[in-house]
Amino acid sequence: MKTFFLLLLFLFLSFLLLLLQETLPPIPLWLDIHFPLPQFLFCLGAITFPYPIMLILAFFFGSIYDLLHLQFLDTSSKTELPFGISIIYFLLAGSLCQGAKDFLLSGNLWAAPILFVLTTVGLPLLEVLLLSYIRFDYTNYFLSSQVFLPILFQALLTIAASSLLVAILYLTGLPNTLLAKNSLSR
Repeated sequence: MKTFFLLLLFLFLSFLLLLLQETLPPIPLWLDIHFPLPQFLFCLGAITFPYPIMLILAFFFGSIYDLLHLQFLDTSSKTELPFGISIIYFLLAGSLCQGAKDFLLSGNLWAAPILFVLTTVGLPLLEVLLLSYIRFDYTNYFLSSQVFLPILFQALLTIAASSLLVAILYLTGLPNTLLAKNSLSR
């Protein structure tokens, strides 16, 4: 019951943060990128909650991400990428985070920023690969600096934010309570 209420609180706060992110302007010095908040919050939830709840989080964040990033073709109702691609990605990334949970619990907190970066950067890279495959345009779109520099800056921003989050959690002692084996992880 405690896990259910924490899940509802996490989903509610995540929804509020995602609404807040939509109202904030992008970072002008970093090629007008937004902080990848859906992927960041999902990775945090996937590390913290057990696997069945991670599946709920994957559906929630995948649906939100797809609804925010659908690309419609001209005036028709068809999209370039089908709805649900990011749900599948979040399932795979969440399974990776779940598999690394025991490694993090053993005190290897240096691996957390790597998980956050893989979760954050993997989805835009998957979109770029799928769009270049669909458009049959491998040189102009796939190898463009306009595509990969924002992804690189998102990765750098995620490294900084996740390192700060891990440092705060470590200094406050929350990994011992939140990620303890008798708490939410099992």
